[in-house]
Amino acid sequence: MATVRIDDKLLKNIKEWIEENGNKYECPTVTSFINHAIYKKLKDVNGKKGDKK
Repeated sequence: MATVRIDDKLLKNIKEWIEENGNKYECPTVTSFINHAIYKKLKDVNGKKGDKK
């Protein structure tokens, strides 16, 4: 488990990204949005490692 510090700049960047790209994770909170984004990124990275076999 990890802790993410959400400062004003990060919050602003997330809100701008959602406005430009839509809330593709359909998350009701910034925290759940970050969790889903991190999970997806880790899943993509782990998938790429598995492809090298």
